[in-house]
Amino acid sequence: MRTPLVLILVLLAIFVAPHYSPNAHAETSFSFGAAGDYGYTSNSNAAQALFIKMGQSGLGFALALGDLSYGETSPDTWCGSFKLSVSNLEVMTGNHDSGETSNPNPGDNLNFFDTPNALVSPGRQRYCHFTLPGATPITGLEGMEYYFDYPATGPLVRIISVSAGITFQTPVLNNTQGSSIHLGPSGCNLGPGCYNVWSGLKWAYLATTNTNQELDHYNWVSNAIDSARTAGVPFVFLTMHKNCLTTGGGASSHITCESGSDVMNLAISKKVDLYITGHEHNYERSKQLALNGSTCTAIQLGAYNSACVVNSVNPFIKGAGTIILTIGTGGEGMSSYGCNTGGNNQWSIPQYFLQCENTSFGFVKFDVTGTSLGASFIASTGTYADSFNIADFSMSANPTSNCQIPGSQTFSQITLTSLNAFAGTVSLSTNVSPVVSGGPTASLSSTSVTLSSGGSAVSTLYVNAGTATGSFTVSVTGSYSILSHLTQESITVASPSCPGGGGGGGSVAAGTLITLADGGEVAVQNLRVGMRLLSYDMTTRQFVNTTLTRLVTVVTYDQMVISTSSGKPLIVDQNPVQRVYVQLSDGTVALLSVTDLQVGYKLFQPVSQTWVSITNIQYQNGGRHIMYDIYNTSPGNYLANGYLDPQKEGSP
Repeated sequence: MRTPLVLILVLLAIFVAPHYSPNAHAETSFSFGAAGDYGYTSNSNAAQALFIKMGQSGLGFALALGDLSYGETSPDTWCGSFKLSVSNLEVMTGNHDSGETSNPNPGDNLNFFDTPNALVSPGRQRYCHFTLPGATPITGLEGMEYYFDYPATGPLVRIISVSAGITFQTPVLNNTQGSSIHLGPSGCNLGPGCYNVWSGLKWAYLATTNTNQELDHYNWVSNAIDSARTAGVPFVFLTMHKNCLTTGGGASSHITCESGSDVMNLAISKKVDLYITGHEHNYERSKQLALNGSTCTAIQLGAYNSACVVNSVNPFIKGAGTIILTIGTGGEGMSSYGCNTGGNNQWSIPQYFLQCENTSFGFVKFDVTGTSLGASFIASTGTYADSFNIADFSMSANPTSNCQIPGSQTFSQITLTSLNAFAGTVSLSTNVSPVVSGGPTASLSSTSVTLSSGGSAVSTLYVNAGTATGSFTVSVTGSYSILSHLTQESITVASPSCPGGGGGGGSVAAGTLITLADGGEVAVQNLRVGMRLLSYDMTTRQFVNTTLTRLVTVVTYDQMVISTSSGKPLIVDQNPVQRVYVQLSDGTVALLSVTDLQVGYKLFQPVSQTWVSITNIQYQNGGRHIMYDIYNTSPGNYLANGYLDPQKEGSP
């Protein structure tokens, strides 16, 4: 006879160090694309080929990383052509968009996006303004310094865009040419109306202040990252046009860290997931980088430091560090932008990089979920391909509730699953709170499990009820590198029994097949609350579809195997409150306790509408047996190995 403890999993919470508990997500996954340095008519319309390729890739939206038309066509033509393929397009300023570089003609301008106030020059229109359905409104100044979260409800990613190192020539915002910028505590909080941008202004995002209050911009980025972490946004990307660290080696390569190293090191110190730039007309992907305060305090000019590399093998671990991506492959010429394979040269430090390519135009497609990220370079012209993952693992418990009285034991299966190609050995530990004399104790069948890419592994959680009654929480924590996930189970120890009399809906052994409403069969241990079961009402003699409302796992120290003339045996615990429909030797139908069964009695099989004779009853006393109690809606009967099995007396 087994005795029951209530073990209810009320929450599966995931915490990812050094991040935070993610919000509940309205949208569980989405895709977007990114590239910069497009042009329009050069290179046989390579940019237009990329627009089309993006549109064929199922993107929710696209990020244009600056240097859009190069004055080769008007902003309305460029944006209109792009939006024919990808209607949701978000842009940032490049040096060929700000008036900094008027090449090949003075057509470079800021007409691609919205500004909070009217542009100085009359008649100018805005063609690529922020219109992303489902995203939060932008915070900051669009195209120059802003961020948004996507999706707006339970966001999975915050995308922060800045104009580090960009010189603004035309137009001037707010008609304040020559005036100072108003930022930070001495002015107003950043946002619409708080920026004055004049001709010749350049933001360098310095960690120390200067006449343009660069520290305010630097702190704006820092606060944007921190507030995303606080809000529980799983992924944070920092994007800008101009690059810093590179493996560029061609005649036109940008190797002087035009965006400034302070903002790059800020991002790496805060472990933003991706640091994305354009400017360099190639594709580059770094190793996963992180600062550590001792052997790597910053990425520095002209020097490779292996201590700054935390991972150089795909998949990369979520939260462990930052991957730098350069995606200047939108369509403008690449031939003079090479890949440095030699020594360090200013900020061209190839040892930090895993990939460099300058022969294929294309974009990077990002597939984002709440726990992992996949990225792939998709060529629009050429054949180059690359992909990488930011991986994680998940944890779940089955069943979600158990019932047991003091002094007995229950178990749950803790399943760990690889996400986005995660592979590694995860350490497991348990904790019970509050800690009281005679309280429950917990143990695991294995304190570490090894996950292969795309695989899963199981450890069994055993909870032993002591003599103390009350409410407790049992936690299982899985740890790998910087990752840490937690499942919590709320336990009530009740004496002398659990609510509902017998405390269960009928105990059947693991492996017993339960018939579903659609006629299929599922092993009892694989049932989930909410599944529809096939039941049979002995009063009306009709089949009824019922809903599984609760599944309880128990450990018993005896069981009985009831064999019949057809079908699989019915294996149950030796509990007199568990009853089955029986046809006696004289043909009478009764609802008897399983402990009153005799050879020669018959059990009912509803599907075949037949009674089958019991040929043998084997009582197994001792040992340790896993049993499951099933709770379902009225009439409470279910089919176990084809036999009609009702709930116990007194079961809810």
